[in-house]
Amino acid sequence: ELGGIDLAPGRTGVELNDLDDEEQPVHLKARGKALAFARRDGDTLAVPAGPTHKLTADYASLSQRHYPVDLRALTRKDDEWTSKLPAGMKIVRPARPAQRDRPVGRGSITFEETPGKIVVKSSLAFKKARIAPAEYAAWRAFCEAVDRGFGQTILVSR
Repeated sequence: ELGGIDLAPGRTGVELNDLDDEEQPVHLKARGKALAFARRDGDTLAVPAGPTHKLTADYASLSQRHYPVDLRALTRKDDEWTSKLPAGMKIVRPARPAQRDRPVGRGSITFEETPGKIVVKSSLAFKKARIAPAEYAAWRAFCEAVDRGFGQTILVSR
């Protein structure tokens, strides 16, 4: 998602919950600096609004299906990103919150702007383990909408 990262030294760099307890969801917290997070265009930085899932490419790339789509690999993913802005920079074009809730899945992304930082919260949940061929068009539309919401950029400048 972020390219190269310098993790914070010591135990604060990465924290995990008890992975031996198979009944509990995995909780991962990482602290560090992304080496190439934003794209520079003159004095403006284009910052990814949040995680890019590429659902359409991964799960709905065909125009139609004759066999079910198996989604067992991912059932729910919640992310929270905090990005600190460079000194003197401010948001000149924020991203827009997006939410899509359909019988096949739910996706949402929200943004909080405070002086000097952006907090992005995103959630993606698949409501079914398999998508039948008859549901594929609705599934593909859901994937495309979530990709649009999660694929936004935030413009930051002086």
